[in-house]
Amino acid sequence: MEIAIWVVCGAAGLLLLFGLIGGYCMYRFAIRRDDKRTNPYWDRPLKKPDSVTEEEFEKMREGEDLLKSKMCEFYSMRSRDGLRLVARYYRHPSERGIFLMVHGYRSSSIADFSGAVKSVWDMGYSLFMIDERAHGRSEGRAIGFGVLERYDVVDWAKMIGEQFPGVPVVVDGVSMGAATVMFACGVGWPDNVKAVVADCGFTSAGDICKTCMKKWFHLPAFPVYYGAKLWTRLLGHYDLDAVSAKESLRKLADPALYPRPLPILIAHGREDGFVPYRMSEENVKAFAKDDGSLAPNAELFTSDTAEHGMSFLRDYDGYMAALARLFDKAGLPHDRVEEEEFVPETPIEELTRPEMPAGDLFTIN
Repeated sequence: MEIAIWVVCGAAGLLLLFGLIGGYCMYRFAIRRDDKRTNPYWDRPLKKPDSVTEEEFEKMREGEDLLKSKMCEFYSMRSRDGLRLVARYYRHPSERGIFLMVHGYRSSSIADFSGAVKSVWDMGYSLFMIDERAHGRSEGRAIGFGVLERYDVVDWAKMIGEQFPGVPVVVDGVSMGAATVMFACGVGWPDNVKAVVADCGFTSAGDICKTCMKKWFHLPAFPVYYGAKLWTRLLGHYDLDAVSAKESLRKLADPALYPRPLPILIAHGREDGFVPYRMSEENVKAFAKDDGSLAPNAELFTSDTAEHGMSFLRDYDGYMAALARLFDKAGLPHDRVEEEEFVPETPIEELTRPEMPAGDLFTIN
C-alpha cells in the first residue's frame, strides 16, 4: 500500500512538474514579446505568403505602396496599465470617416491590411493603424490575446473621438485583432464607433491556445495549458479564460451600452488553418434568434476557399458587397471618392525614421 501511495504521489509530482515547465515554455513561446518573431514589414518590403496568388499579392503590394508613399502622423497614448501605445494616422483629403485597424498575433497592420487599405482609401476613409501592445513601436512585454487589448482599442476609439469630433469610426480587426474588437464590444464602444468588422477571430484566448497546442505540438490541454495559464497570471497579469467573444457580443443587445444597435460583420474563410471556421460559427450564435436567423445588425460572411485572413482578397466582390450592407446599416457612404495623385516633396526613400520622444502627437513631414 505504501509503495502504491509513493508511486501515485511521484506520478502526480512529475505531472505537476511537467505542467509547470511546459506551461512556462508555452508562455515564453506564445505570450512573451519577441520582436524577432514579429513581422518587420513597415521597414522592409512585404514577402509573398505561400497561400497567396500572384494576383492577390499584387493587391497587397498596391496597399503597401499607398502606405509607404504617403505622409502619416504618429499618435501615442497611455494604456490603462501605463504602457505607451503607438499608431499611424493617414488622413484622407476628403475624409468621410476613419478606419481603426487592429492587426493580428505577432503581425502588423501593414501586413494584415495591405490587401484592403486601397479599397478603404478609395471610399474616402482615413486609416488609423495601431501597433498593439507588445508589437511594433508600442510598449508591453506580454501579448494579451485580446483580453488586455480590448481596453486599448476602446481607448483608441475614444481618443480618435476627442481628436476628430464628429468623424465616424469603423473598427476593423483581423485574427487576434478580430477577437480584440469582439471582446471590446463587451466593454462598450464610444458613440463615434458606427460599425465593427471582425475577420477570422477566435472564441477566446484559452480556446485558441488549446487548439494550437493540439494541432502544432500534439499536446492535450492538461496539464501544460493550465501551467501556461498560471504563468500568464503571474507574469502577464491576466487570465486566458477571462472573456469570450460570444458573451461579449451579446452585450451589443444591452441598451445601457448601446442605445442604438451597432452593426457588425463577422467574416471567415472555411480553409482557415489557424483559427478554425467553427469559431466564427460559434461567435455568431450571440445574434441567433429563435427561428435560427441572425439579428439584423449582424452578418456572417463566409469565403469557401480562403485561408487565414485571406477572405477579402480571395472573395473580393463578395466581401465588398458585405461591407456595403454593413455601411448601409450604419448610415455610412461607401461609393468611390476621386483623389488627385499625391507626390511627396521628399522621395520616400530619403525619409528617415523619426525618434519618438515623450508626448502625444508626432508628425512626419
